[in-house]
Amino acid sequence: MSTKPGTVQRDAAARVHGAWHEVRRADARAQQIYGRRQQQAFGILGEDELAWALSVLPDDWVLLRGYRNRCGETDQVLVGPSGIWVIEVKYRRVRLNIDGDEWWYEKLDHRGSVVGVERAIDGGRRSWARQVNDVAFDLAAWLTRNRYEVPIYTAVMLMSVILAT
Repeated sequence: MSTKPGTVQRDAAARVHGAWHEVRRADARAQQIYGRRQQQAFGILGEDELAWALSVLPDDWVLLRGYRNRCGETDQVLVGPSGIWVIEVKYRRVRLNIDGDEWWYEKLDHRGSVVGVERAIDGGRRSWARQVNDVAFDLAAWLTRNRYEVPIYTAVMLMSVILAT
């Protein structure tokens, strides 16, 4: 069986090139997974910090973590004598800007300098306010259908690292 000169080398080079692209794709995916895992860890840290801060409330307040209904999920629900607070917690080093339902933030480096600007939206492309309000409205509707007249409030808690000066 005869092969043209250089064909074997070209085929080998093409396979190496293809393998290199597969490695690059796998590395990019691994970086995405690592970034997502890190984001979730920081989210849990922010939720823990808020839970600790709320621990000073009297015993007639109860904190539920990880609430979900058909309109989405929120991090914490605080139930007490004056009503229910539906709370979304964000743990970021940012400066938040709000204009109605348009929310965006400036990402800050460890010195407090702006290093980027992003919209403050969830995975469904809703503002953080809309995210928590959608869940709260659905909870309020359920409570009303079941004859529980309870005031419901919402909050987005921006937990942030302290910048060293």
